[in-house]
Amino acid sequence: MFSLPGVFTNSGDRAIARASGSASDVEAEVAERTIARDVSVVYALLVARIEQLAILDATAVPAAERAVELTEARLAAGSIDLFQLLANRRDLFELRAFRLEALREAWIARIALDRALGRDASEEP
Repeated sequence: MFSLPGVFTNSGDRAIARASGSASDVEAEVAERTIARDVSVVYALLVARIEQLAILDATAVPAAERAVELTEARLAAGSIDLFQLLANRRDLFELRAFRLEALREAWIARIALDRALGRDASEEP
């Protein structure tokens, strides 16, 4: 179709508006994908830390505590020396420190997940 000279149809402005709308849609999609990726990575880290804590609480720490108890009993019976008891206690303290570090990392992952989801860290999930 022919356009008459001097008739302003705003075709340029319309094209700019359509392109701007398309760019906004693309930017929104990229932002959504970035957030989804961040959430999935942080969630996986949180799950791993929670599983690590469960293993430490269920098996490792109780086993180390039991080892210290047995070593104390053996020391009282005179079958071992003090150095073995001290070594077992050191191992128990190192394991407890490792557990505290895992707990700290779990909380950091939880806070990162809350941030990625746009929640306030003080809110309940």
